Amino acid sequence: MLKDRGVDLLSHCHIRVGNGFRTQFWNEVWIGDTQLRVMLSRIFALEIDKDCTVADKLQFSVTSSLRRSVRGGVESSQLALIQTYIERTLLSNMEDRWVKIPRTCSSVADWLRISSGSYAAGGIYHGRPLVHMLIGLIGSIPSD
Repeated sequence: MLKDRGVDLLSHCHIRVGNGFRTQFWNEVWIGDTQLRVMLSRIFALEIDKDCTVADKLQFSVTSSLRRSVRGGVESSQLALIQTYIERTLLSNMEDRWVKIPRTCSSVADWLRISSGSYAAGGIYHGRPLVHMLIGLIGSIPSD
């Protein structure tokens, strides 16, 4: 309804994977800014379960749901990339959720204001302890 009026709230959010049960591995943007089905199109073409969740994919081998073995070239490169993504993904006991994309920081003051316990520059989790430590080092949040 809001999108019909030119307000697209989801464009200001991204998925934060928790337990992986609600996020589709191939069809939703949860790594980077592109769906994996687009970024890894050759592996996606081999996938039998195109609607699998992140939890499904991380539970078993990536190749266990492919209709045939990966051949050389682009397929091998994409398989190596997807395996890297999976190795770096840790699931938690929290549910998957939408979170606000942080705005770009142009100064330390911006970074400190944005870092309220969730995300800071580039979407990296820093949390309150780091912010408090930095404020302790510099004395206060500088003004622009």
